[in-house]
Amino acid sequence: MNPGSNERIITNISQLTPYNNNATIKARVAFRSAVRTYTNQKGEGKLFHVELVDSSGEIKCTMFNDVVDKFEPLLQLDKIFYISKASIKAANRKFTKADYEMTLNSSSVIEEVFDSDDLPKIRYEFLQEIDQIQDIDLNTLVDVFGVISSCSDVSTLTSKKDGRTLLKRSLHIVDKSNRSVEMTLWGDKAENFEGKVGDVIALKNARIGEYMNAKNLSAVNSTQIDLNPQGLEGTQILAQWFAENSDSLVSDVKNISSANRSSEFAPTIASTFAEIQQAIDQNIGNGDSKPIFRKVKATITWIKHDDRAPLFYKAFPGSNAKVVENTTNNGEKAWFCQKTNQYSDTYEPRFILNMALADSTGAEFVSLFDEWAKTLLGYEAKDVEKFRQDGNESALNIVFDGPIDRRYWVKVKAVEDSYQDESRIRITVVGMEEINHAAESQRLINEIHQMMSV
Repeated sequence: MNPGSNERIITNISQLTPYNNNATIKARVAFRSAVRTYTNQKGEGKLFHVELVDSSGEIKCTMFNDVVDKFEPLLQLDKIFYISKASIKAANRKFTKADYEMTLNSSSVIEEVFDSDDLPKIRYEFLQEIDQIQDIDLNTLVDVFGVISSCSDVSTLTSKKDGRTLLKRSLHIVDKSNRSVEMTLWGDKAENFEGKVGDVIALKNARIGEYMNAKNLSAVNSTQIDLNPQGLEGTQILAQWFAENSDSLVSDVKNISSANRSSEFAPTIASTFAEIQQAIDQNIGNGDSKPIFRKVKATITWIKHDDRAPLFYKAFPGSNAKVVENTTNNGEKAWFCQKTNQYSDTYEPRFILNMALADSTGAEFVSLFDEWAKTLLGYEAKDVEKFRQDGNESALNIVFDGPIDRRYWVKVKAVEDSYQDESRIRITVVGMEEINHAAESQRLINEIHQMMSV
């Protein structure tokens, strides 16, 4: 059949379902992935995907092995094709925003369209403002439009999973709502990124993540980045806004990716220890691997600090990466960091404490790390380490007995891990705030007034 024939029936991408696998679409290639290899129980293989777009929507189109060899050279960026006899299935929303995705097989038919240029090159569904990211589920793919307010150099780190060296670059994106978000680029995207402060940036398919209860963005395989996009309405307006306000933005902008202490309590459910234990039994105890975050009004009843209690670990200076004593190639004693593969003449101690918290419904043993241990104790780890090295028991007692019987709003994270091949629930403090008794009293008075008015 002639590609230009009027007899061809075209189905919009938005109308595709698993029940019309014989449909023909007319679509533009808006994105090409790299050809990737994989290994599974069946052996080695390769895969490749493109993002297809028409005036109604977009769809991810994937192919494997011999089908990659057949179609990958043909599916060039920005070209338009008729595609038919492909399989349609429900999409994995972790990797695409669409409801369905397409898979090509050896029977699929692709014909290039030469006499048409009536389809969009890319479809954006921009968030109205960056602040919306805070209300969207983790791992959701979103499109963001803003200005680069900061951009780091490329850094390297080592993967804990397989020891690979990874490339990373971080940037912050701000919009006219005076909100910014951190965006992390990895691999080739980090290395080849040419953006700078003041550039307008359009992101497609950036994935929402979270660190310390604060949302952030990261690039995935399908993420597309367009700097100073000329075809988008608003590019010049946004660039001019940033140029005119860049000096004041330093103090006016709220970074939603910042895990500041005052914001850590707001999104977290207030609970008692009995309710926390119930949530653990209902979720983590039934195989749900996601951590549980709760805040609880608790009293500190005990902090372990006897002679055998580990109070610190040794970290590489300026970081939290653990070091061990080792011998350099020159035969000298030094502190070695496996994470960075570096030696140092010295180390910095970091707190790692165990303590007991209690409320009217129960008690829990929790772990407390350096940041919040310093907040609680009012001492740096290096000072407390010296007290222990000097055998200064009176000073140690002052440090660790001071917080006993004091009440705090404590944010905890409960997660399942394994120890000596046995599963266990580990509860860690990830935020603390001493109770403001005047404000707490006023809150209780207000609650009483509300109950009396009912």
